[in-house]
Amino acid sequence: MNSQPYSQTNPPAPAPCGNTPCDVQSFRRTSYYTGKLLTARDFSDEQRYHIDKRRLHNMALHGWGAVCGLKVKPHPHCPALRIIVEAGLAIDDCGREVRLHEDIELLLPQPDAKPKPPNACPPDPTVPPPSPDFGGGIEGEPLWVCLRYCERDEQFSPAPFDECACTGAAQKPNCVSESYCLELSTKEPDSLKKIEENKRCGRDNCADLYKGILDECKPAGGDCIPLAVIRRYIPGQAVDGGMIDNWTHRPLLPSVHRLDRIVRCMLEKMPRHKPTRISDLNWTHGADLRCHEFLHRFIGYDKGFEIKFDGHVRKEGINRRTFQAMIVHNPESPDQPRRMEFAPSHVEILGPAHIRLRIDEHYARRHLDLQNFDLFITLKCDVIVDHHGIPVDGNLLARLDLDGTTYYVDAPTGDGVPGGLFESWIRIHGHERRHETY
Repeated sequence: MNSQPYSQTNPPAPAPCGNTPCDVQSFRRTSYYTGKLLTARDFSDEQRYHIDKRRLHNMALHGWGAVCGLKVKPHPHCPALRIIVEAGLAIDDCGREVRLHEDIELLLPQPDAKPKPPNACPPDPTVPPPSPDFGGGIEGEPLWVCLRYCERDEQFSPAPFDECACTGAAQKPNCVSESYCLELSTKEPDSLKKIEENKRCGRDNCADLYKGILDECKPAGGDCIPLAVIRRYIPGQAVDGGMIDNWTHRPLLPSVHRLDRIVRCMLEKMPRHKPTRISDLNWTHGADLRCHEFLHRFIGYDKGFEIKFDGHVRKEGINRRTFQAMIVHNPESPDQPRRMEFAPSHVEILGPAHIRLRIDEHYARRHLDLQNFDLFITLKCDVIVDHHGIPVDGNLLARLDLDGTTYYVDAPTGDGVPGGLFESWIRIHGHERRHETY
């Protein structure tokens, strides 16, 4: 594709840049046979057949947007007069390639040079001038940088057999240059709404996105490809890099090579082994226990809260800072504040996949007996790794049974993502159970 540079600082040839139809017609090839008389229309139809094939392929199988390059940046020497659009490639919503071979300088809108009429009445000196901070000063507005496909007729030569010419001096273009136009406008592009819709999921069920394959293949209906927006632009003032947004509204069309690199990078970052999970607990999450039952089951030299894993874990991350029991005392009166404290405890490694938290017996007998409290058991799995070096997948998630009726929370833990905070709790009643709401 041959494209001629165009900008307001580097004008093109005198030939105008015209729009071309976007619709893809029904495919029809020229049929050749010996002795057939070929006219200009036959060759034009031959070109149109291949062009429309490629456009439909781009539009239906790839989409539209910026493929590479085309970054908008301030001019290094004249930031108040020009911006630069770097070389790059894009495909518009009609499937047409738009290419910039080199960086293009684009002239920014300038302040109105017309002199203002003199003010017959001088300003009141007692009235302070408006402040920019309160909306009275000069405020900038967004300036959109757009790229549009166009075609130019070039290399005009005599056409003596032109039947439409009134004289014998008819001129016809020898070639059509597939080119581009760079435009600056304070008007929001028509395609912006469609671009924002494509960037959002917009569906409660992501599977519905795949069903969109039944939708018709048709152009997005945009007037151009938005490359960037210059925010708070004031004519005559310098444009800096912080004002130019190349990402938020630009439609992107990454190449297969780029997507392949992204996928490979993600695969390198993802764990190569399935994360270890918590496979068993020796208590029931959310259980209600009487105080004497709690002391009998979990308090003592060889008793405690035990956690088992479905694989070996490293002992370096298992200690009293990562494996803890927090007590939340429930006062007799609802007007009294709830008191929280970490129970003094001992962390024991019973095996390569088996650990236990043992609350200090003296503390429990003295401070927890006959008390109402909630006990929270936490294990910070972000810093506990298995023998592959992968953090334990420790999130304790709620589930429904196979019938979808019974709610429960139990091991195994995890959602397939390494790390997380394991947290479980039980309630202990020191006196007769009362009708209370916590």
